[in-house]
Amino acid sequence: MLVDPDFAEWITTGGAGHSLGATSDAQGRFTAYVGEVHRRATALTGPTGAAQLPWPRALGTPPWGVCRELETVARPQGTRYRAVAVRWASPSRRTRLLDHLSRHIGEGRPGALFVGSRWLPRHVALIVPGDPQPMIYDPGRGTVSGWDVGALSVGRVDIGGWPQPWWLIAPVDDGSASRPVRSCRAGR
Repeated sequence: MLVDPDFAEWITTGGAGHSLGATSDAQGRFTAYVGEVHRRATALTGPTGAAQLPWPRALGTPPWGVCRELETVARPQGTRYRAVAVRWASPSRRTRLLDHLSRHIGEGRPGALFVGSRWLPRHVALIVPGDPQPMIYDPGRGTVSGWDVGALSVGRVDIGGWPQPWWLIAPVDDGSASRPVRSCRAGR
């Protein structure tokens, strides 16, 4: 919805332009689309048809699936994303990574944050552009909250009821980098 106005209109009004279900309300259309994304992110082939490591849907969405989904929809096309595990990183390393992420989020270039308990990742939030810092969209609550690097870096957040950051999924370039960037796409 952040990068495709026609898709956003279909979600909000049900207008033509998308073939995913014929539900009559915005919540139903949004729910159907989330289910479609979850199926793609956990399948043997990703959103572009390239092979990816499949994942049991009952275990949620894997970081590499979210990474590939974001690469597919990010603008400009060709933007690469990287998934970085932060669960066992020191608070200072987390701070550096979160600061780096905040500089790369922009129009058409959201990020994602996996959060969970001390033992398991349990929830995925979307990181969206804000002014002056990114904002965190929590799909479980349907809320947007501020970007608190201090709380995120020490694992004292409340995103979907979960305090501990596990993975950051961030854009790493704008598609115009002169050298290849390792990303979540196979062979890249």
